Amino acid sequence: MIPNITKGSDMRGLMGYLVGPGKRNEHTHPHLVAGSGPTMAWYDDAELNYDSASALATELDRARRVLDVAADDWNVWHCSLSFEAAEGIRTDQEWATIAQEFMDDMGFTEASGKAPCSWLAVHHGQSINGNDHIHIVASRVREDGTKWFLRGDYAASQKAARAIEQRYGWRELSSTHTSVGYHPAEQISVARRRAAAKHSAAVAKGTEQVEWKALGAAERKRLAAVELTQDQPRFELARVVRACSVAAADEAEFVRLMRENALLVRPRFADGTRDVVTGFSVASKPLHGERPIWYGGGHLGKDLTLPVLRSAWTDSIGAAEEAAAEWTAASRGRRPAARDKGRDGQDSLTLQRYSESLERLTNDMRAVAHSDTAAWAQVARDHAGVTAAWSRRLPQPLASDMAATSDALARTAQVRNNPVQARRSVGVSARGMATALLAASPSDATATVAVLRQLKNLGDAMRDMHSAAGDLRLATATRSAISDRLVKVYRVYNEQAKTEAQQQQAASLPPEARAALEHVAKSAAPSGPLPPVLPAKIEAPTHQPQHVKRTTEIERN
Repeated sequence: MIPNITKGSDMRGLMGYLVGPGKRNEHTHPHLVAGSGPTMAWYDDAELNYDSASALATELDRARRVLDVAADDWNVWHCSLSFEAAEGIRTDQEWATIAQEFMDDMGFTEASGKAPCSWLAVHHGQSINGNDHIHIVASRVREDGTKWFLRGDYAASQKAARAIEQRYGWRELSSTHTSVGYHPAEQISVARRRAAAKHSAAVAKGTEQVEWKALGAAERKRLAAVELTQDQPRFELARVVRACSVAAADEAEFVRLMRENALLVRPRFADGTRDVVTGFSVASKPLHGERPIWYGGGHLGKDLTLPVLRSAWTDSIGAAEEAAAEWTAASRGRRPAARDKGRDGQDSLTLQRYSESLERLTNDMRAVAHSDTAAWAQVARDHAGVTAAWSRRLPQPLASDMAATSDALARTAQVRNNPVQARRSVGVSARGMATALLAASPSDATATVAVLRQLKNLGDAMRDMHSAAGDLRLATATRSAISDRLVKVYRVYNEQAKTEAQQQQAASLPPEARAALEHVAKSAAPSGPLPPVLPAKIEAPTHQPQHVKRTTEIERN
């Protein structure tokens, strides 16, 4: 359950908004579900209108007016309580219980041992994202004329929400980890800009005749709604930046990698300087003529701020000068100041070593306490970067499955109060794999199956860590990403590995036997061609690696 507090002085205006249509006509059947005694004595659960909202505002503000308490800029206290769409709909009775217990815990009622404040809770349907929620409105003036005051009410509201979740066994919002999302208004704004740019590009090509501004409101809304179903730019940008940060050996290479992967990069210089960079923003290159949408590193993820990223790289005068040159080149749209050495893809030995490294890491992490959030966040960040890089080299729908896995790992990498301080691992590290995956997709399906199996085991360890910490929400999200999305990628590579093994076995047969098998295969083949599942044909290996276990093991775990 997510509490969100705002404060103000316009009781009548707030109540008018709550019973009105909403910003996008999302409010339906506004009615009371709970409130202080006098309020609920006069109003039942009938649908509210502007007249009743005005009367309720007068009732809530009665103690302040009758007792002649001076108004201030935040005598109106407002808090929304919401559940994610996946958690379903609550009944009015459930909301009434939640609201009463929440206000008891926050000290607005007689349960505080003081005179109560007037308050009410309004339910007016789901948000545009499908989240069921209520709005609690309260006066800060108690019935005896004193004022309600709670230092740190934002933190107290989180504590009260967690207590209610525990009391009823609901999924708890993590108090340790966080993630960066979209505000609904931001999503809609981005969707409109993308829809307008695409339509204008189509007009320029002659495939559309009517200009965007000449389209009817309903048609513009329909086109924007289509864009809302697409992957939003902030999430894709976060994956690219995370992949580049894990793959980079230093800050200068990080800048070059971002530019190589089609990002626009804009540094933020310290005041009065052109060589001291304190932060950065990135944007995707516009595809349809729209203006770039810039996002700072901290708005992509708490693990993607420049100070956190710098903790992973060597700090020296030479490295700082090289990084400054690359930031300057990026800001002026010039070619990189230096060139990186050629990056090779993976061979079977690299994949095997990475798989073995992952297995050791997973075994080590299972012995790490769930309270060591920094250690878990570091591991999650590294392998979120690996899977993000991998998602860029896969065809759809596998790319989306790998991207969802990366996003789930990234949520563990983002810590609320103590952002992860990146540290480099030894051996065949995440950096080596991320670097190779940014260059090319894996070319050995059999060895790749072993890597995917170990990634699943690492994800399972993170799920168990969240369960042990009581963070059921993240535990469920991690399990879903690993079991539902990563396993899909595994199955495709597993089938490819079986095909390679059959090809290898057939190649070792005498010519007569091989010809007979080919004849049988041709006679049993379907009449039409089958679509490829991987971006390129993978050659059969000349040997079967010894490290590969039975390929069906992952699906039994």
